[in-house]
Amino acid sequence: MSIGWREPSSSTTPPPPRSGRRFGWIALAILTTLLGVAAVAAPAVAHPDHAAHHPQIPPAPDQEVIVVARKLANGQVEFGLRQREVAVAPKADGVKIVIEAKRTDNNELEVERNEANEVVFDVVEPESAAATPKPWGEIQLPARRYFIPPALQFTDPTDLPTGPWLVSSEVKLTAQVTYKDSDGEEKPKTVDYATVRIAARRLANGDLEIALQKQDANGYWHDRQPPDTRIFKYTSAVGAWMATSAVRI
Repeated sequence: MSIGWREPSSSTTPPPPRSGRRFGWIALAILTTLLGVAAVAAPAVAHPDHAAHHPQIPPAPDQEVIVVARKLANGQVEFGLRQREVAVAPKADGVKIVIEAKRTDNNELEVERNEANEVVFDVVEPESAAATPKPWGEIQLPARRYFIPPALQFTDPTDLPTGPWLVSSEVKLTAQVTYKDSDGEEKPKTVDYATVRIAARRLANGDLEIALQKQDANGYWHDRQPPDTRIFKYTSAVGAWMATSAVRI
């Protein structure tokens, strides 16, 4: 039996008696009245304010990273990262109004005016103060961070071609933010910022070229980001940490 929409019936069955209709309308009116009273009498239920228990955490400030590397006594090269917040120059307040004027023969100041007799002036934006660099954080060491140059297996390493890119294990970068709790008090919080890894390859002259890779939310590794200063001299002194230029993440 179908329970969906049906076509209008062509039956000639006479309509029900009027008394039945009148009874139906009376019953409907009584039911509506009762429901209306119940709706008025029912107290409003307050919903909890979830926003008060889950404060909005602001986005983390931009971060930049340098790759550090040092040569070990066994010939291997150890890599690490250092991170800091990108410095932002403070915004200057207000503007400077410059009005040109000259001193007359009567030793009075006369300002320059245009054809409409309006005072001519220039609006000069004040120079912003230089951004104060933030201090670099401690060295973060990936679990897999040792580069073993294949040159150690040969008498003359300069005979080797440029090697393939090798990568370290991932490093999760964090950042510090400040938010307001439900009482309006400012609280510090550490939030995840990005996941990165170090990439390095041996050049034909024995030096190492360094880059950085960032992982997106889907686990895909983006193209390598080469710092401007990215060559580690393999002839560097043993134990001395050398650093690339900064890469903005």
